[in-house]
Amino acid sequence: GPTGALASIVHWGLYAFMIGGPLTGWLIVSTSKLKIPTLLWGAVPLPHLPVPQSIHGASEGAHSALVWIGMALFLLHVAGAVRHHF
Repeated sequence: GPTGALASIVHWGLYAFMIGGPLTGWLIVSTSKLKIPTLLWGAVPLPHLPVPQSIHGASEGAHSALVWIGMALFLLHVAGAVRHHF
């Protein structure tokens, strides 16, 4: 039904958020004018992605959009869990 479809969409959205958030963050750091190292869990250094600096703005926009989408997905997930519980 529609409830199962919405649950599936939210779950897939959360997976996309968990992958897209770190990737767009990595793009931001890779294209930044400041050469900040990318550290996985604060310890494992990762190389910068070989992408042009011209995508920096788009990367920031995508990362910011993912933050808002992630918050909405989280709220929908909590609402679904509460609805399922009662």
